[in-house]
Amino acid sequence: MNFYTPLIAEFGTVLLAIGVAYAGLRVYGREKIVFFLAGSILWTSIIENLGVQQGSYTYYAYEGLLGSWYRGYFLWVGNVPLWVELGWIVVALSLFMIFHEVLLPGRNAFLQAFCAGLFAVNMDALIDPVAVANNLWQWLNPSIYIIGVPIYNWVGWFLLVFFYDLTFNYTVLSNRSIFILGKIENLLLKNRWSRWERVARFTFRIVVTNFVVAVILTIISSGLAAAALALVTG
Repeated sequence: MNFYTPLIAEFGTVLLAIGVAYAGLRVYGREKIVFFLAGSILWTSIIENLGVQQGSYTYYAYEGLLGSWYRGYFLWVGNVPLWVELGWIVVALSLFMIFHEVLLPGRNAFLQAFCAGLFAVNMDALIDPVAVANNLWQWLNPSIYIIGVPIYNWVGWFLLVFFYDLTFNYTVLSNRSIFILGKIENLLLKNRWSRWERVARFTFRIVVTNFVVAVILTIISSGLAAAALALVTG
């Protein structure tokens, strides 16, 4: 393995994320972009660490390459490299700005989120096969694969970007309730939207929607694993 491959991926993504975050800062201002970035880290930390714990994939292919102390990358959030989470921010924030500010400004929130999720799948169709080929991460579990990537990963990218787009839009930009979640929140917050109350709402919504996505992906991945096993044994 080339020692520079993980270094280029890690530090190149950090620089790219800084550039995209700066663009977001110019568009939405400091407070809103801090919400987006902090929420993204929480969002991806939960779902990514859960995936590693379930044995779906691993990020340790380069472990020990630079010495016994080297885990494969320098900066981690649990069992997930920080650069992977920053890469998700690059995709999610770029698409949010493209569809909310350029292509579909003022249009239906679900349409904006749907288009962002759909384009995220197309972007990952370029990113994931290259990353897998260079061992930046490795898929482990049995499934039905397309170009080296399990099908449920494409579903996951759509759902993650779709739900996060809606959550950020409704909570930070629009101060809007999200169906039953808003009713639960208002039991304590009485429909108030101060900065810290917005933080509480955003955190709650991220955790709940993340759980929903995790359940959906677990069901899909289990079904695909069973189908893959049936194809092998049948």
